[in-house]
Amino acid sequence: NAAQGKLHVTGIGATACAWHGCFYLHCVVDFQKGERQLNMDYSLANVLGYNMEGIKQVLIDILLSLQIIPGISIWHVHGHKKECYAWYALLFIKGARWVDGEIIEMLWSVLNVASTSACGMTSPHCQELLDFQMNDSNFMKMIWIAVPLVRQAYIKLDEALTAEQQDSWQMQEICALQDCVDDPSAMDIFEVQLRAAPTVHAIELVLLEEPRPSGSLHGAASWLVCSLHLEEAITSLHMDRKDVREWALELKKLAMACHADCISSEQLGFIMDAMIYLKLHLEVGSNTSASESIQPTAFLDANSEQDYASDDGLQDKLPLPSTLGIDAWIQNLAEMELKICTGQANDVLHGLCLTLADKAAVFQGVVCTTKSYSTKTWAWDMIHAINVSVKKQAMIYN
Repeated sequence: NAAQGKLHVTGIGATACAWHGCFYLHCVVDFQKGERQLNMDYSLANVLGYNMEGIKQVLIDILLSLQIIPGISIWHVHGHKKECYAWYALLFIKGARWVDGEIIEMLWSVLNVASTSACGMTSPHCQELLDFQMNDSNFMKMIWIAVPLVRQAYIKLDEALTAEQQDSWQMQEICALQDCVDDPSAMDIFEVQLRAAPTVHAIELVLLEEPRPSGSLHGAASWLVCSLHLEEAITSLHMDRKDVREWALELKKLAMACHADCISSEQLGFIMDAMIYLKLHLEVGSNTSASESIQPTAFLDANSEQDYASDDGLQDKLPLPSTLGIDAWIQNLAEMELKICTGQANDVLHGLCLTLADKAAVFQGVVCTTKSYSTKTWAWDMIHAINVSVKKQAMIYN
């Protein structure tokens, strides 16, 4: 609006209390040529004349021994380097106060309700309307004041801590506040300590480096990881086949059939390996004879009429310790499978978060900004592709 000509008003300015987040009444000014400080001087003059009776003028004498602690406001600190948050944020400076979004930026939405009605009003009528809206905002601030809520949350957190944790945290806080002037990195203890969850590859590496327990076979960890990849491929194939209709191209159907044949071949090899791992583990780990061992192929054949088998000949469930339900002679394999499945869940959750972030970025940066019909269709195709990826990861997690 500042670049527009022949406008009576290009914007408004107001003053609010940074401590309580309340408007000063009758202090709204108009901007004629954009945001200028001279307009805000009129607002500040009205603020200084509001409810100032009994306040004495004091000359502040700055002592030579005064120590200056550098800081950055919360509104701007996130635009700096990552280290500046813990080093210079006002949140970690004892006795400092920090303002929520420079306070006035968070209050404009309250006045937007009356902005349409105020356009056609005269100046006195508009001022009365804005004062009414501001007074209502101040009243609601007093009702929903956050200090009691914060105090209650602090009490609940304090009650959940042990005495050792309280003493340790207090000592860390005291040391950090004492050393922050000379060494800003001492404030790093206030950062959230995020530890990445172990992935499938990390867990597989740990299992391969650990000494094998008695009775376990070499390569069992890699065999279990292969089962997870095979299950993910089968799940993805089932979802892709649902999207292939009767009128789909023959090349697409051929590619799907070749992919299914490849997975079926890998599944057959996995079942043959399962016969070796599970049967030999039985012979070493228990007194049961090999003739009495349970064969994975027999398990699959017995369940071929159930929901384990799909229409394309692929088994939805593989012969694993969790599937067989036998816990005595495959205890080591069951524990390894549980650890690897935990890593798979961590990988899927991480991928799901990244996919949802991509969806939000595409929707905000592509879908909402496109104007033409063809570009809008292309943008929504991207959203649909991301939705398919989200569904696949959700099914793998389940």
